[in-house]
Amino acid sequence: MNNPVLYELQRKAALDHIDVIWTDGLRATTPPAASVKRRKIVMNMRWIHQNEITFQLGHEMAHIYHDDVDHEFLYYSNRYTKSEVENAAHAGAIDLIMPFYMHERTDSMASPVDFMECFEVPGYLSEMVDKKMRAYIYCH
Repeated sequence: MNNPVLYELQRKAALDHIDVIWTDGLRATTPPAASVKRRKIVMNMRWIHQNEITFQLGHEMAHIYHDDVDHEFLYYSNRYTKSEVENAAHAGAIDLIMPFYMHERTDSMASPVDFMECFEVPGYLSEMVDKKMRAYIYCH
Protein backbone atom coordinates (compact mmCIF):
# COMPACT_ATOMS: atom_id res chain seq x y z
CA MET A 1 0.00 0.00 0.00
CA ASN A 2 1.43 3.31 -1.07
CA ASN A 3 -0.58 5.64 1.13
CA PRO A 4 1.32 8.45 2.90
CA VAL A 5 -1.45 9.11 5.46
CA LEU A 6 -1.64 5.43 6.35
CA TYR A 7 2.15 5.39 6.68
CA GLU A 8 2.05 8.38 9.07
CA LEU A 9 -0.70 6.80 11.18
CA GLN A 10 1.35 3.61 11.46
CA ARG A 11 4.38 5.69 12.44
CA LYS A 12 2.35 7.48 15.12
CA ALA A 13 1.04 4.15 16.40
CA ALA A 14 4.59 2.79 16.71
CA LEU A 15 5.75 5.92 18.54
CA ASP A 16 2.81 5.52 20.92
CA HIS A 17 3.64 1.84 21.53
CA ILE A 18 0.66 0.49 19.62
CA ASP A 19 1.40 -2.72 17.73
CA VAL A 20 -0.33 -2.84 14.34
CA ILE A 21 -0.51 -6.35 12.91
CA TRP A 22 -1.35 -6.66 9.21
CA THR A 23 -2.78 -9.92 7.91
CA ASP A 24 -3.97 -11.20 4.57
CA GLY A 25 -5.46 -14.30 6.17
CA LEU A 26 -8.94 -12.87 6.73
CA ARG A 27 -11.99 -12.67 4.50
CA ALA A 28 -12.46 -9.41 2.60
CA THR A 29 -15.41 -8.55 4.85
CA THR A 30 -13.72 -9.22 8.21
CA PRO A 31 -13.26 -5.86 9.97
CA PRO A 32 -10.16 -4.84 11.90
CA ALA A 33 -10.07 -5.18 15.67
CA ALA A 34 -8.26 -3.62 18.62
CA SER A 35 -7.29 -4.86 22.04
CA VAL A 36 -7.02 -1.77 24.24
CA LYS A 37 -5.44 -3.66 27.12
CA ARG A 38 -2.75 -5.20 24.90
CA ARG A 39 -2.36 -2.04 22.74
CA LYS A 40 -2.65 -4.16 19.60
CA ILE A 41 -4.59 -3.68 16.40
CA VAL A 42 -5.24 -6.35 13.78
CA MET A 43 -5.77 -4.90 10.30
CA ASN A 44 -7.16 -6.81 7.32
CA MET A 45 -5.04 -6.24 4.20
CA ARG A 46 -7.77 -7.84 2.08
CA TRP A 47 -10.55 -5.47 3.23
CA ILE A 48 -13.15 -5.04 0.52
CA HIS A 49 -12.90 -1.22 0.57
CA GLN A 50 -9.17 -0.50 0.37
CA ASN A 51 -9.53 3.30 0.62
CA GLU A 52 -11.29 2.84 3.97
CA ILE A 53 -8.28 1.20 5.65
CA THR A 54 -6.74 4.51 6.76
CA PHE A 55 -9.98 5.53 8.46
CA GLN A 56 -10.26 2.08 10.05
CA LEU A 57 -6.74 2.28 11.48
CA GLY A 58 -7.50 5.72 12.91
CA HIS A 59 -10.71 4.36 14.40
CA GLU A 60 -8.92 1.46 16.11
CA MET A 61 -6.15 3.77 17.34
CA ALA A 62 -8.81 6.05 18.84
CA HIS A 63 -10.18 3.14 20.88
CA ILE A 64 -6.72 2.74 22.41
CA TYR A 65 -6.16 6.48 22.95
CA HIS A 66 -9.58 6.73 24.63
CA ASP A 67 -8.71 3.71 26.79
CA ASP A 68 -12.07 2.18 25.88
CA VAL A 69 -13.22 -0.77 27.90
CA ASP A 70 -12.92 -3.99 25.96
CA HIS A 71 -13.89 -7.49 26.88
CA GLU A 72 -11.33 -8.92 24.51
CA PHE A 73 -11.46 -7.01 21.23
CA LEU A 74 -13.29 -4.01 19.83
CA TYR A 75 -14.31 -4.33 16.19
CA TYR A 76 -14.73 -1.60 13.62
CA SER A 77 -18.44 -0.80 13.53
CA ASN A 78 -20.86 -0.20 10.73
CA ARG A 79 -23.51 2.47 10.14
CA TYR A 80 -26.06 0.62 12.22
CA THR A 81 -24.05 0.82 15.43
CA LYS A 82 -25.31 3.57 17.71
CA SER A 83 -22.71 3.04 20.42
CA GLU A 84 -21.21 6.14 22.06
CA VAL A 85 -17.88 4.32 22.19
CA GLU A 86 -17.97 3.64 18.45
CA ASN A 87 -19.05 7.19 17.61
CA ALA A 88 -16.19 8.55 19.75
CA ALA A 89 -13.78 6.27 17.88
CA HIS A 90 -15.14 7.60 14.55
CA ALA A 91 -14.57 11.15 15.80
CA GLY A 92 -11.08 10.21 16.96
CA ALA A 93 -10.25 8.76 13.54
CA ILE A 94 -11.35 11.97 11.84
CA ASP A 95 -9.22 13.99 14.28
CA LEU A 96 -6.19 11.80 13.57
CA ILE A 97 -6.53 12.01 9.79
CA MET A 98 -7.61 15.66 9.42
CA PRO A 99 -4.13 17.25 9.87
CA PHE A 100 -2.69 15.07 7.09
CA TYR A 101 -5.58 15.92 4.78
CA MET A 102 -5.31 19.65 5.50
CA HIS A 103 -1.51 19.75 5.22
CA GLU A 104 -1.57 19.88 1.41
CA ARG A 105 -4.68 22.04 1.02
CA THR A 106 -5.58 25.66 1.58
CA ASP A 107 -8.68 26.21 3.69
CA SER A 108 -10.67 27.13 0.58
CA MET A 109 -9.66 23.87 -1.13
CA ALA A 110 -10.70 21.69 1.80
CA SER A 111 -13.96 19.85 1.36
CA PRO A 112 -15.79 17.47 3.70
CA VAL A 113 -17.03 15.56 0.65
CA ASP A 114 -13.49 15.20 -0.71
CA PHE A 115 -12.21 14.13 2.73
CA MET A 116 -14.90 11.47 2.93
CA GLU A 117 -14.18 10.22 -0.60
CA CYS A 118 -10.40 10.12 -0.03
CA PHE A 119 -10.70 7.96 3.07
CA GLU A 120 -14.01 6.26 2.26
CA VAL A 121 -15.58 7.60 5.44
CA PRO A 122 -19.13 6.27 5.77
CA GLY A 123 -21.76 8.74 4.57
CA TYR A 124 -23.64 8.79 7.86
CA LEU A 125 -20.63 10.63 9.36
CA SER A 126 -20.92 13.59 6.96
CA GLU A 127 -22.19 16.01 9.61
CA MET A 128 -19.38 15.02 11.98
CA VAL A 129 -16.74 15.46 9.25
CA ASP A 130 -18.16 18.87 8.32
CA LYS A 131 -18.10 20.09 11.94
CA LYS A 132 -14.61 18.76 12.57
CA MET A 133 -13.25 20.29 9.37
CA ARG A 134 -14.74 23.70 10.24
CA ALA A 135 -13.27 23.46 13.74
CA TYR A 136 -9.87 22.47 12.36
CA ILE A 137 -9.83 25.40 9.93
CA TYR A 138 -10.94 27.79 12.66
CA CYS A 139 -8.18 26.63 15.04
CA HIS A 140 -5.40 26.55 12.49
